[in-house]
Amino acid sequence: MTSSSVSSSSNVFYPKACGTCKSGYMSLIEVRAMGLINRRRYWYVVDDSSPYLYWYKDPDSLKCVGRVALVCMALTYDPRETGRFHLL
Repeated sequence: MTSSSVSSSSNVFYPKACGTCKSGYMSLIEVRAMGLINRRRYWYVVDDSSPYLYWYKDPDSLKCVGRVALVCMALTYDPRETGRFHLL
């Protein structure tokens, strides 16, 4: 992989494909009003040099859709739900 990054107008750097990161597709599942379930597939990136988990529309996107700080995030899972976990 090559190392590159993209900056936005607020000078925040968003990691893309790099040698020290983990990346891949995951689905974001949201439970909406009246029990409606919304599932969106995003490309997620965690970089060793950044304290955030970033997500993009696809691996080729230059601008991230969102990010969350890893220091204030908790991960929980239910062993009965294979392949699913919750980020709090």
